[in-house]
Amino acid sequence: MTILAPILTGLGFAAGLKIFELLPATDKTRFWETYKWCLAGCAIGGGIVWVFGPMLIVFGMFAIGTLRGVLHEAARIRKEAANNKVRV
Repeated sequence: MTILAPILTGLGFAAGLKIFELLPATDKTRFWETYKWCLAGCAIGGGIVWVFGPMLIVFGMFAIGTLRGVLHEAARIRKEAANNKVRV
């Protein structure tokens, strides 16, 4: 059951980011592009904290998954600004 935790948590992070993209002024991306980075962040976070116990992986998934989501959004906003020739 622990192997499903990063998969489902990454799915939740990606769904949250995709809901944010429903705003009219945001650039749209494919779901898989968002999900793969959230999944990687959650898997890495879970793997790092696994040595302290399987029940504690949620803290690693939350920390690294959130960081990965923020970095993904920052890169997306920077790319969108470059396409619109606006400095951020």
